[in-house]
Amino acid sequence: MRTINRRRMLGFAATSSGTLLLAACGDGNKGNGSNASSANTANRAPSVGQATPGRAVSPAPKRGGRLTYVQNTDVTPASIPFEGNQSNTLTYSAIYDTLTRLAPGTLQPQPVLATSWEFSPDYSQITLHLRPNVKFHSGRAFTSDDVVFNINAVQQKENNSQLRVIAAAITKIEAPDPQTVLLHFDQPRPTIFDMFEYLVIADKETIASGKQGKGFIGTGPFVWKDWTPNDHLIFERNPDYWQPGLPYLDQITLRVVPDVQTQLIDLQTGTADIAANIEPKTIKQLQGDNKYVVPKVPANRAWYVGINVKVTPFNDQRVRQAIAYLIDRQRFVDTVLFGFGDPTDLPWPVDSPANNPTLATQYAYDPQKAKALLSAAGVTSVSTDITVSQLYIQAQGLATLLQQELANVGINATITKIEHAQYVPILTNGGFKGLWTAPVGFNMLHPSTLFQQSFPYRVPNSSNFDTPEYRNLIQRVLTAPDDQQKAATDDMNRYLLDAAFLLPAATDRVPVVARARVQGMTYTATGALRPELLWVQ
Repeated sequence: MRTINRRRMLGFAATSSGTLLLAACGDGNKGNGSNASSANTANRAPSVGQATPGRAVSPAPKRGGRLTYVQNTDVTPASIPFEGNQSNTLTYSAIYDTLTRLAPGTLQPQPVLATSWEFSPDYSQITLHLRPNVKFHSGRAFTSDDVVFNINAVQQKENNSQLRVIAAAITKIEAPDPQTVLLHFDQPRPTIFDMFEYLVIADKETIASGKQGKGFIGTGPFVWKDWTPNDHLIFERNPDYWQPGLPYLDQITLRVVPDVQTQLIDLQTGTADIAANIEPKTIKQLQGDNKYVVPKVPANRAWYVGINVKVTPFNDQRVRQAIAYLIDRQRFVDTVLFGFGDPTDLPWPVDSPANNPTLATQYAYDPQKAKALLSAAGVTSVSTDITVSQLYIQAQGLATLLQQELANVGINATITKIEHAQYVPILTNGGFKGLWTAPVGFNMLHPSTLFQQSFPYRVPNSSNFDTPEYRNLIQRVLTAPDDQQKAATDDMNRYLLDAAFLLPAATDRVPVVARARVQGMTYTATGALRPELLWVQ
């Protein structure tokens, strides 16, 4: 079996979009060289990244204070903790810890609940050494049994986790003692840290009550205090957090503010301190004003048009390619993203090694080519839905632009906006009636992770697309050695363009604005805010 060097694979996967250094809070130092990773950055001071010109960052964070964070949709407890859901992003970061964390820019794994680890020589096993003296919010001690439980949970179909496919590669889990876990893989898995980035460690004893909205328990920096559906959620400081001195804040209130204009007013009046997933035009309006901070969030998503290939006439590849030619990507970036994005036909950020600039412009906007393909397919008029989650403001703009272009070629499209809680099960079960617009993540990690963890791209996927060729390409991208990785990814890029079951429009990052009093806005490699490092002046 070929040995794959994790460090070199990370070198291929690493992007330059994130420039922040994360706290490496490990206390172990096992492992060295290509077969192991070390926790040798223990006790490094957290680094914060701000993007406000001319404004110094205080070197001394202050303890105490409260902060209000607004987003446009409510949390969805039924999908916590195993199912990824953008509306739950702050909840995951506040309540839970992960085993490791990838450093932005390098994607090198850093210790969190695992302090050190060693791979077997062929990368078919990994031994994790867990942090001692960590407690869940209930007071129960965190042990290796909790790691076993959470990995088993994401492997179960009924939990609908994006991690299920990659977790299925774990063929055996051993917990020889409370602080040690040994994972056995079906084949070399040097990229297992991509799964650990999203695998939150939840309390196995309270999962059922949590899904009823009665509170979730993890080992994270904050404790779930109170939730009023469609109004607010309160997180309070975890006084027993394992990392001394953190978190800095006493309390975070997450408020649900669906109206974008109200979000802006709340920021301007000080009713809100941070607005997440805010409209890009609002960022444009506030950028450069020293009253506000626009943090550097790593590029972490691609906006796309999805197509259910089981629905006529979209089962015809020519029809799907026609729609690809109808997406005016530059117009989407200019008018909907307000310049905060990059037009592309591929799912990768422009600075990702998986990206190919030559291939990324294959479907330049061309209504005449679209009409010719539709004519060849015998399609003269058809009606379809374009489904959009109310959470994704930019997706609504993309749907509107596409609706106009479809009307010009005889396709009558009706835009249907639904609550995000309704949208997620449709996405995960491939139940869209025709088209949909949305973002997809996982595109900033190793290329294979996109095809293993994202609902739109993995098999089975939201488009109900599946061929032997596609499965073989997924396997190639996963297992290709260093000198063949680029060729494998390019072959996958060409296949995606030809199959046209998902049509990327642009890549960008989650838009965030904060008031100037907010400090310590630090993000993970995958674009998640680290609330334990927040503090207020």
